[in-house]
Amino acid sequence: MGISAETVYKEWSDSPDYLEELEKFLAPMRHTIFWDSCWQTYTDVARFHPTADLLRLYTTIEGKRILDSGCGNAALLITLQQAGAAELVGIEVDPDVYRLATLRTSRLPQIRILQDDAALLTQEPESFDIIISFQVIEHVADYQGYLHTQGRLLKSGGVLLITCPNRLWPYEAHSRLPLIQYLPRPLSKAIGRCAERATFLPRGLRDRGRTSTLYETDFTYFRLKRLLLRNGFEMLEMNHPRYLMAELFAHDLPGVARALQDLPLRWQWRAAVFFSKDLTAVCRKVALRESCPT
Repeated sequence: MGISAETVYKEWSDSPDYLEELEKFLAPMRHTIFWDSCWQTYTDVARFHPTADLLRLYTTIEGKRILDSGCGNAALLITLQQAGAAELVGIEVDPDVYRLATLRTSRLPQIRILQDDAALLTQEPESFDIIISFQVIEHVADYQGYLHTQGRLLKSGGVLLITCPNRLWPYEAHSRLPLIQYLPRPLSKAIGRCAERATFLPRGLRDRGRTSTLYETDFTYFRLKRLLLRNGFEMLEMNHPRYLMAELFAHDLPGVARALQDLPLRWQWRAAVFFSKDLTAVCRKVALRESCPT
């Protein structure tokens, strides 16, 4: 299923009320190294247009019921609403981010934001056509239970899009500290906490140390793929080389990107497995076969 050439997204403008509350929310970060990136994250909706386009390769968005499990500031929900989704549900457990997401989408009746994961228990099994988990699973201690819940809510034949940082990327995705994610998780967390408390270190490095403790699990391509297959999902796409190409261009390495493009496709895929910053998997929930008559 291809992407229509007429796919056009409306320009999004946040309300003054949202921007005012966002200023207050991000105030503690104003004098840290994270201010610019955080402000961009909380105001940019267009960065999710490629995500919607990716979904269109494998399913339709128009008229669908979609769950964003860990919706953050609702930017992806807004994009999917613009793409024609009929009903959208977002889960955001952080109370402050939940309040921002609710305020941001107050003009969009198709979008409903829930604050507690327990609210998912009130949703009917197999009630969503599409479920998206964008940079969430690495923050969940019981990632097996988390994925089981997504599978319970997804219709047979429905599409799951899941992303998380790639442990093999040389920089830890949350703090951008080099190589720390290669260590066992308890040890890397201990180092991060020590760096956070080390007053002799520059403020930026202490901030990075604190940020490196804010997730639970590291995933490689192989670990995430095994997890998805074991939970009844069929792989449609995982770590297409186009993501690695985009990352290389974003890091001002066009020569490396062009050299990679000259390689056979199988080697492009292998490079994407090991060197992409993030893991991106599109899966389909396998429909249960009817029992054969005996």
